[in-house]
Amino acid sequence: MSHAMISTEKRHRLYPPLQQYVEACLAELNSIPEQRKQLLEPIAAYLKQQMQHRRKLQLLFACTHNSRRSMFSQLWAQTAAYVMGVKNFKSFSAGLHATALHPNTVAALQRAGFKVTTTMEGHNPIYNASYSPTAPSLLLYSKTIEKGFLPQGHFAAVLTCSQEGESCPFIPGADASFPLTYTDPATADNTPQADEAYDAVSRQIAMELLWLFQQLRA
Repeated sequence: MSHAMISTEKRHRLYPPLQQYVEACLAELNSIPEQRKQLLEPIAAYLKQQMQHRRKLQLLFACTHNSRRSMFSQLWAQTAAYVMGVKNFKSFSAGLHATALHPNTVAALQRAGFKVTTTMEGHNPIYNASYSPTAPSLLLYSKTIEKGFLPQGHFAAVLTCSQEGESCPFIPGADASFPLTYTDPATADNTPQADEAYDAVSRQIAMELLWLFQQLRA
């Protein structure tokens, strides 16, 4: 399906700033390196198989602290599925340790055009994240893989933590686990480069997940 048809049929329901952001990402999908596409293709194949068997499409994004990369991925995956018209999809995220959704992650999502508001304060605040006025919003907060409301079957785990110096969690019950590593923007916390680092990771995740869900339209 053409780029123009996707624009006409789907993206008009995003919030306008986010729509502009997504338009820019889609225009650059050809710049995604082949080695990254090779990581994404098995995930697309898994989801296509689930579609063929008329099962729910579920991905659980996991990293060490569930505060940055896995949170970016959860929200961008749900948004990408919506943009590409992929039905019956739900994204989740969790970590080896529960900390909190990092404020820099929140700020980067807001700069991209998401509406993110705090619904409960505390050491691990709960945020409401919305990408469209006509689609359900997501609740974002840090959680571990033991939480009972995470999927218990018919799902795949996507491991976003980098391989150097980190421990990605083992995800029990997953049909499959796929590595999709990203640089941890936490290395730029409390520096003048923090916004740039978080925006870069968010945009990379956005582009790659838009490409992933685009494959499901074929």
